[in-house]
Amino acid sequence: MKRKLSKLAGPLRRGVLLLTVLSLGGIAALVIAAGGRESLAAFGSLSPGYVLAALLLVGLDLLLGGLRNHIFIRRIQPGADFMLSFRANAANMFMGAVTPSQGLGGPAQLAVLNLGGIPLGAAVSVSVLNFTGTILFFGTGVAAALLFFQRWILSGTIRSILWGCAGLFLVAMVMLAAALFKPSWIKGIFHGAASLLKRVPRIPTARILRVESFLAGKVDEYHGWCLEFLLRSPGVVMLSVLLTVVLYLNKFTISWLIARGLGLDAAWAAMFSSLYLVTFISYFAPSPGAGGIAEVATGILLSPIIPGGYLPLFTLLNRAFILFIPAGIGFLTAVGTLKNLGSQGPSD
Repeated sequence: MKRKLSKLAGPLRRGVLLLTVLSLGGIAALVIAAGGRESLAAFGSLSPGYVLAALLLVGLDLLLGGLRNHIFIRRIQPGADFMLSFRANAANMFMGAVTPSQGLGGPAQLAVLNLGGIPLGAAVSVSVLNFTGTILFFGTGVAAALLFFQRWILSGTIRSILWGCAGLFLVAMVMLAAALFKPSWIKGIFHGAASLLKRVPRIPTARILRVESFLAGKVDEYHGWCLEFLLRSPGVVMLSVLLTVVLYLNKFTISWLIARGLGLDAAWAAMFSSLYLVTFISYFAPSPGAGGIAEVATGILLSPIIPGGYLPLFTLLNRAFILFIPAGIGFLTAVGTLKNLGSQGPSD
């Protein structure tokens, strides 16, 4: 186990380094575009009161993420400590920030929950149902921006991208529906992979069959818990969707407070459509934590709202409050989890 953890430490360090370098590069690009002198002058207009308010909402962001997990976890394991759900969410944020396309964010959350006594299939159901809430929020956000906030969408490019996002989220909803109601398709993928691996001489067929059987069992367990929540506790699923809405609106409000703290009279609705796109791009960006990509996207998409001289500082503070600070807290959680992995095993 310790050898596996040491192998994981190297890629994580590289992910942190790559995130730092790319993010600084993106900020530097904004500074060059705006002019260094104007960017420095923006520091003088920063209001500590708004910064403090934004920091308080960062704490609320972490609590909401943990609560979104906990409403499911307390039904899977009555009496479970809220901190288990909080640590799982924080670990998700850190690992998602230092791996491409948030690749290890979900597995990190599953590892923390499984280590805390939550069966793997049940933990997967929590992630899938929460992701469903995220997709519903973004899909509704696209529709709201296109139908009700047209006069605040200051760029034709943003409007075009929103229509593209609508299509992508429709595809995501279809895939989620398949994952929820057609688990046999997932088993079919595992079976196909197993059939291919059987052709590899060095891999024992018995081992391949054991792994396939294990994964198929976890799919059944995951599907059973999904049906449990959807059919017997639909109120919990609806609450998850509501918490997802509050979670992301809270993130957008943090960004709006930063703009207000810089003395900018930015309309919240106008920022919503642009921040929605930045969040969407960051969610699927290939670089760790969307490093470099998120900074440039912020500079482009918020340029109609944030003056050029303020964009570098706004982007730096926005990334710090939305990603770097929560990921730092998640790092402490991940370190503790990795230490525990060396001393105890996961639950079935």
